[in-house]
Amino acid sequence: MADVTVAIFTFTRNEATAVTELLARLYVDLPVFGATLWTPVKHGEESLEGRLSDGRTARLEHHPLSAQGNVVAAAALSRSTRENRADYYVFYGCCGTVDSKLVGQVFRAERVSYLSLGVVVASPDGEVVKLKNKWIVRTHPDEQAPLAAIELRAGSAGAPGSVSGFDLPDAHILATDKVIKVSPGIAPVPMETLSSGPVYAREDWTYALALALYSGMTTQPVLIDMESFGIASAMRALGLCERVVVLRVATDSLSDKANQSEQDQLDFLRDGLAELAAAIATILGMETAPERKPRSLEQEVRRLRSGLVAAGPSTRDARESEMVRVVSAAALAWDGQLDRVDRFSRPLLPSGNRTGERANPAMTARLFLEQVASDYRRAASLELDLREVEAQRNSDKGVAALARAGVVSRPVAPLAVGQYLASQERAADGDLASVLKPWMVSADSEDRESQYAATFGEVLGPLLQVASDNSGARPSAPGGWSDRVGQTWSEDFLIAGAEILKDPSLLGMSHAEAEVSAPSRAGSSDAPDAINKVVALAEAFRPVEDVRVSTAGDKPKIDLVLSGENLGPDELDLFMNSLRDIPAEVMILPKQ
Repeated sequence: MADVTVAIFTFTRNEATAVTELLARLYVDLPVFGATLWTPVKHGEESLEGRLSDGRTARLEHHPLSAQGNVVAAAALSRSTRENRADYYVFYGCCGTVDSKLVGQVFRAERVSYLSLGVVVASPDGEVVKLKNKWIVRTHPDEQAPLAAIELRAGSAGAPGSVSGFDLPDAHILATDKVIKVSPGIAPVPMETLSSGPVYAREDWTYALALALYSGMTTQPVLIDMESFGIASAMRALGLCERVVVLRVATDSLSDKANQSEQDQLDFLRDGLAELAAAIATILGMETAPERKPRSLEQEVRRLRSGLVAAGPSTRDARESEMVRVVSAAALAWDGQLDRVDRFSRPLLPSGNRTGERANPAMTARLFLEQVASDYRRAASLELDLREVEAQRNSDKGVAALARAGVVSRPVAPLAVGQYLASQERAADGDLASVLKPWMVSADSEDRESQYAATFGEVLGPLLQVASDNSGARPSAPGGWSDRVGQTWSEDFLIAGAEILKDPSLLGMSHAEAEVSAPSRAGSSDAPDAINKVVALAEAFRPVEDVRVSTAGDKPKIDLVLSGENLGPDELDLFMNSLRDIPAEVMILPKQ
């Protein structure tokens, strides 16, 4: 496993084409973009790995799911994330906007609402689809609360344990399961406005009414897509919502969609790739690019290819900020551990549901500990001394800093376990006992159970206690667990998790098996070599300014942009003849 993995998801062909082109720019041997640290993973060109300047190994993956609609997208995403674990999940795609002036801009989804539950009624002109407003706003008669919006905090400044804030505007996404081609109408008027908010008469609304309502309710841009609520719902159910980033390119203003071609949409997605590249660089902690709007794709590709990570903070105030960030991440890893067990063992059911149906305890233990390792990889650099952070946390200045920031103070010890699990991938020295020793205050065996739970949390603590017990006795379920998860299930979970903690190589076994057995596209392993050969041959005629790579059946489709004069007929024939033995479709694009 890499030290940090960023998985990029797309849902449509145009979205997949744009992301594939970006990844190709990162590894293709193209002089205009400079040297690169990225190399394709052998089983396909949709995964790249490289070593950053701080020594971390980074991995970029592209998962084109080819699924539209919130329910279908959520189902496909749930399957994919169970098989492809990552530290960050980035979703890149198109959307509509209620404001035509925003077309072409890229946004980070800050909140997501669902705008699809409705009714189909007959009319003289045929069927009419309307929305049930009880799912959108508070109504009278009051049947139930409306569906709440889901907040996505990753990528925002100040998010717990998050990356630095993206230099992108935030937006409120309205997710539907229909292609909307109407503009906002006149906003509905509430029956009354109480201290708790407006109340509307229960009725059916048109999409124009609903769009007008949201446009007046929020100061953020209002965007419309067909997947974001499914994304947010699935990732929240899996306990992964805090590491989800949804980036949307406004490609139409709803009512003009009928006049838009597929090529128009693809061009907008290509234009937004500079912002996607900048977001990935920020996630990986790379040096900040100089302020320049609009961003240059070439500049951001060079930044990613360089792998230069920003230097750590050196001033006292900056160290304090780093401590606050790490402790906020530790709070996420410490609090709600039993809730994570629920998420991983019953991903499609609400947390706290008392049904006895749960997934395999060994699989749940592996997913839980993968998340512990991921918590560390997201929050801490390789050289960070967690004991020093813990000392800062407990100091008077640290307590005051956390209080000012509104961060709940929790031990950073769970991150030390994540560091131990992650470091095993780097063949680092150290065993579990040596990792735990600095964090255990007392050697009193009678007090060990409470010590483990107080230091590492209600789930990780018992797992570590069982892993440290050499008696060979079957563990007993923790006091607060047996009623909720079942005595036998919790004991099996503890045994499986303890085995992984004693031998962290077991954590990555399923990934290795998946890579061996995963079907790869025919010829995909030769694609990087073919692309670099084509670029090298083209460079003999003209400098290559850009390259776009997609797939054409079982071989890559390579579009080149050459600088200087167009190739003459003889040059073009000579170039195309030199490509005969290379398994690729090649086209020279006209300069814009």
